[in-house]
Amino acid sequence: MHSHARNHRPTRARGFGEAIRLPAFDPAPLRVIRDAEMLVDTRFGHLVRWHLSGGPWPASPSAAVGPLKGFHHAILAPGASWPMHVHEDLQAVTYVVSGAVEHADSNGNRGVLSVGSVQQRWLGWGTEHSEWNPSPNERAEFIQLWLQIPQPNLIASEQQRHYATEERSDRWLQVAQLECWPGDGLMCAQDARVHVARIDPSRGAMLYQFEPGHGGYMHVIDGDVELNLERLQTRDAARIPSEGQLHVHAFDTSELMLVDVPI
Repeated sequence: MHSHARNHRPTRARGFGEAIRLPAFDPAPLRVIRDAEMLVDTRFGHLVRWHLSGGPWPASPSAAVGPLKGFHHAILAPGASWPMHVHEDLQAVTYVVSGAVEHADSNGNRGVLSVGSVQQRWLGWGTEHSEWNPSPNERAEFIQLWLQIPQPNLIASEQQRHYATEERSDRWLQVAQLECWPGDGLMCAQDARVHVARIDPSRGAMLYQFEPGHGGYMHVIDGDVELNLERLQTRDAARIPSEGQLHVHAFDTSELMLVDVPI
């Protein structure tokens, strides 16, 4: 007679046919803006896409996204300049996509921003500033956004920092925030967070969670992505009018900018 030892199997966590609880997904609402819908300005040797307003002035309250009152994507031809101009009390955040951008203002500040550089400037009323492409043969491409300053007449100031490509690869690299620790980006006068990301399609999806009372703006600098089941391609954008989660899947290597602001 053979003796058979009985092996005890571990108890199943769930029985057959029992539902598996998936992580909650609370998608943020989107209002997609296609590239073809944006106003394009081609004066002064530049090509500018105005996202929130109909020209080089802050958006009206109905068109703004919280304190985000301006957002534009600009291309400067070799040697072209954006002449000196004045703003109301605003904070300008500039991100260089390609080439180099030389900046100057009426306070005597001047410098050159290269690819991957971010600059913030608090522009007091009456302060003038300009951008110029110093290259004789390469175009310059940059994004600039304007944030309303909660306390007018702040002393105009500027900060800038350069980021390598790997610092924004497959992560939301924060380049500006209200209060910053070292490494958290430049300081904003407004409760705003500005992120850039370079997504490799082989790395899967990326998530972003807007806190209660927050929304924002997403811009596809380059690439092809699915954002909460909406397909967005190069130069498309989306307004996020309230809280929730963004689920981003890239079909191609894609560069994104995301602005998170109180709504």
